[in-house]
Amino acid sequence: MLDSSSYVIIGNHTGVGKTLISAILCQKLCVSYFKPIESGDPSDSARVRKLTSGIKVYPPLISFAEEEPPHELLKRYGKRLTITQICQNLPHDKLIVETAGGWYSPLNDEETMADLALALNFPVVLVFRPYLGAINHSFLTVEAISHTKLPIMGFFINGLDQWGLKDLVVRRYGLRCLGEIPELETISPKFVQEIAYKLWQ
Repeated sequence: MLDSSSYVIIGNHTGVGKTLISAILCQKLCVSYFKPIESGDPSDSARVRKLTSGIKVYPPLISFAEEEPPHELLKRYGKRLTITQICQNLPHDKLIVETAGGWYSPLNDEETMADLALALNFPVVLVFRPYLGAINHSFLTVEAISHTKLPIMGFFINGLDQWGLKDLVVRRYGLRCLGEIPELETISPKFVQEIAYKLWQ
């Protein structure tokens, strides 16, 4: 369903599994991983490196150990990161680019992840985690992206879909579900490889 091109990963919220889906797609498509700004320890780049095999993981432009909103950490530590800087330092490679937070999460005081996605101009892959309130958040995300020229290639459901989120998104927007990832307490490299192998067979 997806070829070995570059894609940007957008979630319906923070902590919905964008990093896991990024690792699976990197493994499936044999493309590289890049997250321009990260917060948290271990970092998402470190997690992707641990979960994949033979995949190039490019280092972030800025990384923080604290798991807090990146735009706040930039201000706290007197650092600056703009979309122009990201685009100027974008690896010349086929990439899975993971964003931070959701569509309108701030990158800095002036720019959002939506602005970053538009500047990259990569097709979008969505990640939806079916928590309470996810239907509304997912619909809002799709609606917002639909008002841009970015193509949405499809979406993943990450976790138990107890409220029928997948069917609602398919029925309302006609988007393709690229995969449903089961809920697991521990994610291993073997799990990522098995899911990647089974996708689109």
